[in-house]
Amino acid sequence: MALITLSREEGSLSKQIGLALKEKLGYEFISGKTINSEFPEMFDISRSQVEKFDEKAPGLLARLTNSYEKYNNLFKFYIFEKLLKNPDCIVMGRCGTFFLKDVPGLLRLRTVSSEDVKIKRIMERYQVDERAAKKMVAHKELERTEQAKYLYNATWGKPSNYDISINTDKLSVDSICAMVKGLIAELDKNDCKAAQEKKLKELYIAQKAVNTVLYEEKIDVNFLEVGIVDGKAVIQGSTGTEDEIVKAGEIVKKVTGVEIENNLSLENFSMSYDMGMEFFKK
Repeated sequence: MALITLSREEGSLSKQIGLALKEKLGYEFISGKTINSEFPEMFDISRSQVEKFDEKAPGLLARLTNSYEKYNNLFKFYIFEKLLKNPDCIVMGRCGTFFLKDVPGLLRLRTVSSEDVKIKRIMERYQVDERAAKKMVAHKELERTEQAKYLYNATWGKPSNYDISINTDKLSVDSICAMVKGLIAELDKNDCKAAQEKKLKELYIAQKAVNTVLYEEKIDVNFLEVGIVDGKAVIQGSTGTEDEIVKAGEIVKKVTGVEIENNLSLENFSMSYDMGMEFFKK
């Protein structure tokens, strides 16, 4: 069975479609409700922190303190672990389309609707007037656009980032589910279960290595990324000393259990600090 990511415009029936697919396919539906109940307990994070960062663009303070990146790194680890246990899932939003893009057997769905239809649905759902509904739609979609840009340098609304975009103005939820079932049947012909499991395991281990370096060993590495390619862990990012480069490499090698290609570079922190101070003086 295919793994599904479901991106959506606000007011495009995505939740109804996700829940219907859950029932018809026997999939797990990973939405805000699931995340709010499971994710905080897994990492001892408050629900208020989840609400602060979930599907939100980072504010200035979050960018300066790296708190947003920490939340995202922990969140990806949570998703990778869930998918390893059960890949038959629908991941609602949260940039899953982008950080899961290389997983074999992935079906990237996107639901859209015309502006008038979206506004009408939001007015009915939240019992608000047209002006408030327009504001809600614009705000939600801006947050998702900015989040995808910041985290993955990706264009959230770009059609080629998805396998299929479905306009829900006229199609019923049942007809959309029937369409998705047909797409899954087509993907299942490729029999990529083993390749899917292998890739998910690599993503899980690589993310575990990132989290160990940054949050357990507390080595200060900027923009740390670890990817497992052809049996080798490739490390990207920058830090302040040669010693930190070596230590980070040793930790990644220990966690992943494979050879490493350490591409960490030295960064001139004093220059970055001076530039930052000049910014705040303006």
